[in-house]
Amino acid sequence: MIKLKNRKIIIVLVVACCLLTVTLGVVVKKFGHYQRINPPITKPDKGICTTSGLVSHWQFDSLDGKITQDSSNNCNDGKVQYFLLNDDFFSKLLFGSPEIVEGVKGNALKFNASHWISGGNKKCYNVDKFTVALWVWLDNYDNIPTIMAKSSFVGYDGWWLCTTNKTGFIDLGIAWGNGFEHVKSGYQLPLNEWHFVAVAVDNTKQEVQFYIDGAPYGDVHTDVPKWLINWNHDLFIAEYDGGGYWAWPGRLDDVRFYSEILSPEDVHSIYSSM
Repeated sequence: MIKLKNRKIIIVLVVACCLLTVTLGVVVKKFGHYQRINPPITKPDKGICTTSGLVSHWQFDSLDGKITQDSSNNCNDGKVQYFLLNDDFFSKLLFGSPEIVEGVKGNALKFNASHWISGGNKKCYNVDKFTVALWVWLDNYDNIPTIMAKSSFVGYDGWWLCTTNKTGFIDLGIAWGNGFEHVKSGYQLPLNEWHFVAVAVDNTKQEVQFYIDGAPYGDVHTDVPKWLINWNHDLFIAEYDGGGYWAWPGRLDDVRFYSEILSPEDVHSIYSSM
């Protein structure tokens, strides 16, 4: 009789756990849809951008809690954010945190498409001319993984550096309110390998230049449509706009943002320094 009661209790507990798991899955899915169409909005820092050249340099060698240090001396430290309400306990429990792994030089951060880094909404990121340079490692071709972005799904403005869905080609997305376009590099990023990727974007001249492993990849893209600067969202690394829908599955290392157009010689020097 006691064994029968214990068996019934076990069955009830198993059923309850199954129902809880299903319910939690539905809640997470519905919240993910809500967060996708309602990405977090932030205000840009007050004042003007007084930094020229290297604005931020995240080496990703370590994490101090949720903070990854900016080594550019501009104090633009990055902060880990999560898919679920940015709640540390539940987010870490469900999705884990970025892992510190071996990088190209020193350490790197490994992301699982459920967490990312916010660089904040700095005036120096809201510019018409910039260069992004970093080392990337992609685990899979699922979805449209974002390397770095200053954009938003709602309203469509700004830019995003990403790989294409199922194929892994490096693209730069740009948007201007009622439209968007992907500037195609033509380079397919191999899986499970380190590669250096850089892109120089000049909205005033309507030009984009891609770099792969220290060298220009293809000719300069000209007559690129002018895009709108995104003023209302953070700069995100390993995510698109903080909604968690197009996050990066893989590793990133030595991430740099410059508020100017770097020359091919400058880009090659950064590549060679690692």
